Amino acid sequence: KNLVIKNLNSRALPATYTFNFGDGSPLEVYNDTRDVTHVYQNNTGTVKLFYVTITTRNECGESISRPYEIRVQPQTVFSKLVLDATQSFGCSPFTVDFTLTNQSTGGNLYTWNFGDGSPVRQTRTVNENITHTFVAPGDYIVTLTATNGCSTVSSTETITVYPQINTAFRINTPQECVNKEVSFTNLSDPQFTSLWDFGDGTTSTEINPTHTYNTPGTKTITLRSTRIYPNGGSCSTIAVRTIEILAAPVATFTTNSGSLNCGPFALQVRANGTNAVNVEWNFGDPSSSGNTAVGLSASHTYTTAGDYVVTSRAYNSQGCSNVSTQIIRVTESPTANFSASADNVCGTIGNVSFRNETTFGGSGTVTYRWLVNNVQVATSTDLNYNFTVPNGATMPYIFTVKLEASNIVGCKTVQEKTVQFNPFPRAVFNVVQGRGCAPFTLQIENQSTNADQYEWYLDGTLVSTLRSPNN
Repeated sequence: KNLVIKNLNSRALPATYTFNFGDGSPLEVYNDTRDVTHVYQNNTGTVKLFYVTITTRNECGESISRPYEIRVQPQTVFSKLVLDATQSFGCSPFTVDFTLTNQSTGGNLYTWNFGDGSPVRQTRTVNENITHTFVAPGDYIVTLTATNGCSTVSSTETITVYPQINTAFRINTPQECVNKEVSFTNLSDPQFTSLWDFGDGTTSTEINPTHTYNTPGTKTITLRSTRIYPNGGSCSTIAVRTIEILAAPVATFTTNSGSLNCGPFALQVRANGTNAVNVEWNFGDPSSSGNTAVGLSASHTYTTAGDYVVTSRAYNSQGCSNVSTQIIRVTESPTANFSASADNVCGTIGNVSFRNETTFGGSGTVTYRWLVNNVQVATSTDLNYNFTVPNGATMPYIFTVKLEASNIVGCKTVQEKTVQFNPFPRAVFNVVQGRGCAPFTLQIENQSTNADQYEWYLDGTLVSTLRSPNN
């Protein structure tokens, strides 16, 4: 574009006017005050400064020079609006920072039209901060117009704003016991992808998951729902809820059991937990009565050998439960039993034989101890024993005989029987009245001792078995 320079100097003659346009072009000299035109070139794409100098010289040889600044805009303005992938689409409300996306050159005025009906904005330089928030979903054409007074150029970019999604979920209970399953219901649109964070380091991508917490405390659950659009864009929102996980009671228990117990074994159990308010017991012996019990302590008798799993389920005041188990081992004990050749003997000395009838279904040998009046007299299988009633002992005299049968692990049972030594009977009677007139009733006084059976004979004929007959 031509630049016109008006020479406003006074016409003092003779005088010369020399123009230096500052762009490397030849000097121009004039003897009058004509208007001078000059064409400046600017192909840099940015504003370029030139300094034109006018030198006036009179006939006396005196001169004066004055420079002037010329700002030359580029002939072509370059408008370039570039958006990267993270700024070309987003979820409502979507804020875009255009500061670094304006790559225009050569302009001195930039006009922004965001295409959403909001007021246009104007800036003077390309590096001014420009941000804009798109509220409503839709496709928006953003126009950047660059001008320098010489030319005007526009560029556009399309920004897609997706609708925001709603994320919500429900927990089946505000409180749950540790080690109990918790259910979560996703109330978001089922077409969205789901990412659950259960607040204990575990996650899930199921729509309606379940989860079991193994530690007590307040757990924060986060659900992130994401909608993925065909062009690869996505929108995500989160919902957060909490649940209280209650501690379980201590379910351990103590017993009177050893590593191996002799049957029949009477088991005693007692709960250890101080926070347990009730305990349910299962003794693992379903074929017996009383296989279950309720209470902080309980008992059960195992009558047959075997390994039994005792289960304790303890409950606290909040209804939470916990389980503990122990194995009770019961081995069979021999069943001591014997028979005697006699259990009543007359006199003070007598020999009685005892036959061992002990039974044992286990393995290993069985040992025996025979005791008479609690004094061991033999360790044989059977016993043949000579009894003697102590001098001066009151008759009848009773001996207590015991058989103790033990297996190799020390399980034993005892069978006890008695042998009674009785004094010989002494038959004595007195006839109170031995004669009389017929019909005559004979009166007899029985003075026998140590007898409990009687036979009365008259002339060799048995006439009565009463203690004191009257005939």
